[in-house]
Amino acid sequence: MLVGVLSWRWAFLINVPIALAILVATPFLIPAARPHGDVRLDVPGALSVTIGLLALVFGFTEQSLLALLLGLVLIALFVWIERRASMPLVAIEMLALPSVRWGNVAVLIIFSMEAGLIYLVTLYLQELLHLGAITTGLLFGVPGIASIAAGVFAGRLIEQRGVRPVLIISLFVQGAFTAPLLFLGGDMVSIWILIPSLFIGFYGHVTAVVAATVVATSDVPEESKGLASGLMTTSHRVASTIGIPVLAAAMALRTDLLSGIHIAVAADVLLTLAAVILIGVGLRKQREANG
Repeated sequence: MLVGVLSWRWAFLINVPIALAILVATPFLIPAARPHGDVRLDVPGALSVTIGLLALVFGFTEQSLLALLLGLVLIALFVWIERRASMPLVAIEMLALPSVRWGNVAVLIIFSMEAGLIYLVTLYLQELLHLGAITTGLLFGVPGIASIAAGVFAGRLIEQRGVRPVLIISLFVQGAFTAPLLFLGGDMVSIWILIPSLFIGFYGHVTAVVAATVVATSDVPEESKGLASGLMTTSHRVASTIGIPVLAAAMALRTDLLSGIHIAVAADVLLTLAAVILIGVGLRKQREANG
């Protein structure tokens, strides 16, 4: 609505009044807390991960090998800093727990591939089918309904079937129902492929999110669940940051937009299904080790 009625700039400007309202209201709604001991900000960790992710995004979008290498070095430096910091930004050591490790791998794939897919579909609807911003947004409302339904029923499904099979199957559904988008064409007939695929794929996506959250936090001691949740949130943010540039880089391998979208969709499907196998094997080994 903002983009269609006003301009694309309002997609960014709308954050300003909301942020200002929160800043003004917070002192009146949330009581001040007393500091607990000598709290130190993890500035080296924050700088290394921020600049590292920026370098990775720049490297993918600009196809710069130097930037990609710099990003990988800085991310490795970030991990090194977090392992040695007295008050780390992210509890990296929790990845030693298999459930936390595989749950976060799942989160990285779930969110990176879906964020990239939304980007690809938006380009397809607006640049190839020439739909406006409002119509595109309304079309995304259809899989949005599937997301709401999945959020309601995912917990019950996990309770009935167990979290491991639900995570594997739902992540497989997310990838498998991305595959039909390989057959998208340049006319409106393709909507009959797009909408059902997005509807079922988004149902799998949100179910996988719920299952991955359970996996990443269930075997963690009660006093450490906040750290596990923070680590998972970090994985979510990192995934959303790198998913679009990764698939955009795949799309750039073709000069024709539709062919590029097909290449990027294929990359999405292959990465997701590879993750299904990897996570499935990892969780099975964990279950066997636990007896």
